[in-house]
Amino acid sequence: MTTTQNHVVFGALQENVLSRLVEMCDVAVNGDSDAAASLARTEVPRLVAGLRALVLQHRPDENGQCVQCVAGRWWRRIAVPCHVLLELQLSMMKYDEKPIRPSRHRARTRRSS
Repeated sequence: MTTTQNHVVFGALQENVLSRLVEMCDVAVNGDSDAAASLARTEVPRLVAGLRALVLQHRPDENGQCVQCVAGRWWRRIAVPCHVLLELQLSMMKYDEKPIRPSRHRARTRRSS
């Protein structure tokens, strides 16, 4: 696959996941009790499985650095928390403070020049 094809596939996957999340959030926030309960029974286990897989991929190595996020020469690496896990935790905390409005949420897409 070429770089352009990778960008197209990645963008399609990202858009699919983000639109599905918006739909689920919309049902959870604005749907009736039956729809929300049905959503919880079917989609919450899927979300948990996806998040669990993501968290397990971002585990520390013997030096305490994330095995997925570590890049570059060893002497340039900075010991910092995994950015993915940190963002996940901060996002969950932000949602507790002020829920997003599902109908206004739009995926940010990067446009190539």
